[in-house]
Amino acid sequence: MRFTRNLFLGALAIVSAPGCAAAGELPGVDEYLRLVDVVIAARNEAGAPLPESDPRVQALVAMASDRKVFGRSSIADSKSLSGEDVIRVADVATKTAEVLGGYLPPPAATPPPANIMARAVANGNKYHGVSGPLFAFSLTTMARSVAGFTTLLETVPQDQRAAKMPVVRTIRSGAIRLLSEVFGMTWPVEGADEKARQAILHAAVDAAPVIAGSLTTTERKEVWRQAFQARVLAAPEDQGTLQKIDRAFMGTDCVDLCAFGE
Repeated sequence: MRFTRNLFLGALAIVSAPGCAAAGELPGVDEYLRLVDVVIAARNEAGAPLPESDPRVQALVAMASDRKVFGRSSIADSKSLSGEDVIRVADVATKTAEVLGGYLPPPAATPPPANIMARAVANGNKYHGVSGPLFAFSLTTMARSVAGFTTLLETVPQDQRAAKMPVVRTIRSGAIRLLSEVFGMTWPVEGADEKARQAILHAAVDAAPVIAGSLTTTERKEVWRQAFQARVLAAPEDQGTLQKIDRAFMGTDCVDLCAFGE
């Protein structure tokens, strides 16, 4: 999830330019950042991820809700975030990814199944109560970051945009990787938290339109293909949810981040 760090740095570089708006109101961001900083500091001190039962982890997971952190605004509303607020949202995304990474198993010579919930189960089924909620939150937070970052890029003079394209490409590839994980969740995984899996699928529905707008038309077509295949293979009760995701990638209009080219 290195792309979240690049998103943060890219937004910071743009916000440092003159004329970007000041911070607004994001009701739960400060509290969430406080909680995630506590978990990161404790993990660094311990040299290992904290147990799922640790009260500090439980407090973070309980707070990791789009509504609690960002209020009632939709993901699309994040296009109107100020420059400083985009930095704060990207900081949430970056630190959430940092914590989440510690609860997933490292690559092995014989890797477990590709999707995130199966990997969590393969990791001794110790952490899916953390990895599931944090992954769902990562999806919507990443989409909010992308929406705000798109608006920031529009403030960059045309002759300076080429210098920002490496960040744009990293954002796109990172978003595709996250969705690839979602498309591996077409059936319940024995031993995993089914509520967490459903939360991830529904978070992907919410995030899909913004992610689709960030991709080139070629990338969007490929994601649509993956989404369609996932829907065809999905458990019957999940096909409607996955259909909403694949429809988000059917469009051919090149607007938002797509309009910045390849």
